[in-house]
Amino acid sequence: MPYCSEATSRELLRRKGIDVTPADEPRHPSIGKHDFAVATVTLGRDARSDTTIRIEILQQSAQRLIPLSEYEADTMVTELHAKGALHAVEHVKRMLARVLVQLSEVFAERQLVSMVISELILWDGGYRVDGAQIESLQPIHLAESLPNYAL
Repeated sequence: MPYCSEATSRELLRRKGIDVTPADEPRHPSIGKHDFAVATVTLGRDARSDTTIRIEILQQSAQRLIPLSEYEADTMVTELHAKGALHAVEHVKRMLARVLVQLSEVFAERQLVSMVISELILWDGGYRVDGAQIESLQPIHLAESLPNYAL
């Protein structure tokens, strides 16, 4: 099964509204000025062949079935907070839940085999994805029509 190129993976996530900024690109100026968390998100089949999404922060994890509802995403974030792995203000928790839903949607819409988001960096001012590894049964083509410029 083919893995998507790094550029295709980034573009696929960007089109869903997910901020992807690789580690070699400049970091947002507010990272490091506030507390932040680093998460790994894995989407794929588990040992029982269920399609799941799993997030891990500080060796604590939460897992749910895909497709992921907003309510289920909220419960994942609440679970991580209760385990002491996520110390974030309310808007960061809501943002994380929304990103989990968006990742689930990309996975389901594209009928992907696996997706690993490493690292999902969260901070008070936002988030970013450092890297994504996406595996698909079929090649993913992201062709878009070019604007028609009249001379």
